[in-house]
Amino acid sequence: MSDIYAAPMAELKESVPLEGYGSLERAVSGDYEFNVGDTIGEAWVKTKGAKGTLHLAFFLYVIVYAALTVGLELLFSALGFPMSFLPGIVVGMLSVPLGAGLFLLGARRAADAPLSSTRIFYYFDKTLPLLATVVLMYLFIVLGFIVFILPGIYLSLAYYMAVPLVVEKGLSPWQALEG
Repeated sequence: MSDIYAAPMAELKESVPLEGYGSLERAVSGDYEFNVGDTIGEAWVKTKGAKGTLHLAFFLYVIVYAALTVGLELLFSALGFPMSFLPGIVVGMLSVPLGAGLFLLGARRAADAPLSSTRIFYYFDKTLPLLATVVLMYLFIVLGFIVFILPGIYLSLAYYMAVPLVVEKGLSPWQALEG
């Protein structure tokens, strides 16, 4: 019978650092350099050649969001729900997969993967898990801010990658928030 509380065992090999890169051991011992200017410079270089695609994707997001907002407002007022909060909820629910697509477009650019501005529409099949993730995420963050400011800040940072984990790794909302 295995002990589920035992540390995992693995055969570890001595890693050979690649030229220009360090090792985890050297980083832990403090032997590394980090320069914010270099990081911003690298990010700026990554935008080269992708600005048009990213701007078009953002433009599509804004157009779809505006069309949904206006269309649902007109629909709900025609059905006799003046000044209702329902259109806002529906638009918010439908914009979650679009926002995930926009977020992941930036992640794809950082990984030098192929880009397409229509990729923001790829994640509507994950709408329910994304909605559950976002609702749980915001609920826990708000509770963290109510309890004390620091837990709210921590949860805001810790849950930042929950939506991409649901989309890209296929995790459940709870697994994404735990990870």
